[in-house]
Amino acid sequence: MSTIVRTVPMPVADLRPYRGNPRRGDVDAIAASLKAHGQYRPLVVNEGTHTGHALEVLAGNHTLQAARKLGWGEVLVSVVDVDEQQAAKIVAVDNRTNDLADYDTDALLELLGGLDDLDGTGYDTDAVDELVSDDEGAPGAADLLEPEDDKYNAQFAVTVVCTNEAEQEAVYERLKGEGYECKVVTV
Repeated sequence: MSTIVRTVPMPVADLRPYRGNPRRGDVDAIAASLKAHGQYRPLVVNEGTHTGHALEVLAGNHTLQAARKLGWGEVLVSVVDVDEQQAAKIVAVDNRTNDLADYDTDALLELLGGLDDLDGTGYDTDAVDELVSDDEGAPGAADLLEPEDDKYNAQFAVTVVCTNEAEQEAVYERLKGEGYECKVVTV
């Protein structure tokens, strides 16, 4: 079992990427995030007394590459001291748990729609539009993020699930009659 030995700033020149790391990250997107927000999470580094690979990065290899690309002198690291098997398992689980994650698209759109801009988020207007491309009634990135009079406006949508076409038509007419902009979508 690994435990964090210490969390300290460390020179990037002293750190070694994990040999054989199977993950290919978007270093440019990570660099944009680091530039916009700084480092908000430490890298996990193996001290290496059990492996002979001193200061090998187990989690955060692409953050290390991005920091080097930005010319940073040091990064914050959490140091563990594990053997080869545990090091490999940490690398595997760090990559895999990201793959297994999913999004609540509505919550993500709400989060992104509340921002002044998308700088340093890893998202651009094309990515936001892709999130909503399957839902004709949902606002796109332009609706969520376009400036109007130097302020960002948002549109809010509600999806009503009806049991049949007649009910859908009745709800549509009622909401339209109340002054709401409505769209009929069949899924």
